[in-house]
Amino acid sequence: EGAPRPLPEDRLLTGTIRLFGPDEVGQLATIAAVLAQCSVSILNLLVTTGFGDRDTYEFLDRAGGPLSENVISVAAFDRAAFDEVRFKEEVTEAAKRVGYTAISIVVDAQANRARVREELADYYLSRKSSIRDYIQNADTNDLSWL
Repeated sequence: EGAPRPLPEDRLLTGTIRLFGPDEVGQLATIAAVLAQCSVSILNLLVTTGFGDRDTYEFLDRAGGPLSENVISVAAFDRAAFDEVRFKEEVTEAAKRVGYTAISIVVDAQANRARVREELADYYLSRKSSIRDYIQNADTNDLSWL
């Protein structure tokens, strides 16, 4: 009797947000506030910092690096009240405002495998482009981030 009843699957809506860019204080707090305004909860958060490879523009996972990639698993517990368009617009605007340069938002209900692959490919190409831009714009007198 004391165990909570599971939510009907037709009410729960999940998704994944990927954010990449220069690591700045307060970025995730801003994103969390926007998620709360959209009635979306964070289920899991993976934060990775690192560097960009000067030759391949790949992201290299290293603690304390100047770049950050965040993968956020989210859920909206009331599908009927969830506004996907507003959610994507507000998260994207906030992410850009706080300095993220590559953004991907996939809501599982609208996602089929081909669409997810396409969205991830777009995200990783955008991330690579962001790393290239970051490296090219880095102060040539300060290579300490290498």
